Amino acid sequence: MYQSGASPGSALATVVQGVPAAAIIPAYTCASAVHYALRGLRISLDPERKRESMEKYLGPTRSREWN
Repeated sequence: MYQSGASPGSALATVVQGVPAAAIIPAYTCASAVHYALRGLRISLDPERKRESMEKYLGPTRSREWN
């Protein structure tokens, strides 16, 4: 249990111990999905980033086929 005068780190540890993994995992999954969705949106809106991404994953020769 948290005691007044204890360090902030111990307060955080108490909170983390109290939150079940069943609540943390869906929140992490949702945050990850939002991250990838925003990354995809950024790539689709910026042609230069799209080209860089295609070259990174497909190589310079195959990425030209997608343009």
